[in-house]
Amino acid sequence: MSYPHIKNFYLLDFYQKIDWNSMTFFVVFDERFMSKKLLFLVGDARYFLSHRQLLAKAAFKQGWEVALMTSHSSLQNLSLPPWLSVFPLQHVHRGSFGLLQNVLALKEMKDVLADYHPNVLHSVGVKFIPFSTLLNVPKALYDLGGLGYIFTSSEGSLKDRIKRSVLKNVIFNPFFARTFKNPKNQILIQNPDDLQDLKKLFFWKKHWEQVIHIIPGSGIDLSVFNVHPIPPKTPFVVSCVSRLLKDKGITELVQAARLLKDLPLEIRLYGAVDPNNPSSLTEQKVQQWHQQKDIIFKGFATDMNQVYQETHIAVLPSYREGLPRSLLEAAGCGRPIITTDVPGCRQTVVPEITGWLIPAKDPEALAEQIRKSFLTAPQILTDMGQKGRLFVQNYFSDTAIHHKILGLYSSSFTLLILQTFF
Repeated sequence: MSYPHIKNFYLLDFYQKIDWNSMTFFVVFDERFMSKKLLFLVGDARYFLSHRQLLAKAAFKQGWEVALMTSHSSLQNLSLPPWLSVFPLQHVHRGSFGLLQNVLALKEMKDVLADYHPNVLHSVGVKFIPFSTLLNVPKALYDLGGLGYIFTSSEGSLKDRIKRSVLKNVIFNPFFARTFKNPKNQILIQNPDDLQDLKKLFFWKKHWEQVIHIIPGSGIDLSVFNVHPIPPKTPFVVSCVSRLLKDKGITELVQAARLLKDLPLEIRLYGAVDPNNPSSLTEQKVQQWHQQKDIIFKGFATDMNQVYQETHIAVLPSYREGLPRSLLEAAGCGRPIITTDVPGCRQTVVPEITGWLIPAKDPEALAEQIRKSFLTAPQILTDMGQKGRLFVQNYFSDTAIHHKILGLYSSSFTLLILQTFF
């Protein structure tokens, strides 16, 4: 019996047992002799480099050919690894939901798939869900991160809220339901709260646990983050590393800073505005806060070791997250955390052990906790930071996270081979 889709067939060290239509088959093969292609679909190449590059490299080391399909504009001035193939998309832009734009983007994606023939598509972000039923891929993993602006934001004008409601209920929800009736497609989410929300959407699906996987983040490589001694007391530096969106609680951070003028504090804001996101702050507003000395705006930062070496406390007063990488990196550098008691954020802190939780949208509570942190002995802050790094090491390290996701890739690949055989 011949198997034309396999270069070589060996009875070696790998087998998969699967119940296939009430019959049990044993297939024994060595995956090293098979062509395995993984394609990432990410709207912003910079996000891929900061959040998914290590995962992609781990897959490459396991024998996968790895490619990235992303916005052409986001590739400017970026240095990409030599093992990564790149397919630029001219018609993919953050925040754009125009019909013509998306029709053209869909055509580009179909052309890439026809050329690359991936075994697995790893799609990052909610936006690409509607494309899923229109793209012919053997297997898709939809990595939602957080549920995003469409599903979670309560900000904006009446027009914005109506737009979000239409997008959610008329476009995204039906596509969610249709996409995940296909058992080959699966969802990756980052926290249990998002699971509860998605279970409401999948009330019709008896075996949702086979479709939805909770995997907390993309993994932190602690070898690149150093634990730094807590700096001298004055000035007491509070750093917020975030995209500059209203939903990140930046306005509340500024309001809290105004309540703390009596203390020798520096509240530093790192990040960039996102003009394609309806929830974005404006550059003018952020510069105004900087000029008024409410906060110190430092712009976009790439060296997190340097940022947190100069920091006493890391803060993120977000309204909701998937799993905020900036806080995990802060903990990896041995810094205590102040964040909000909301989905995604609460998972990054052991309250009173590695940091503190406060209510969302409450600048007074944020100011009070920053004040308490200022009055906390440096040795206590040091101890909290060390426990925070251990917490990240135990639950959010790249080794543990990558093992889980690579397992999904491999099980997907095995299933596809079995489908080819039988």
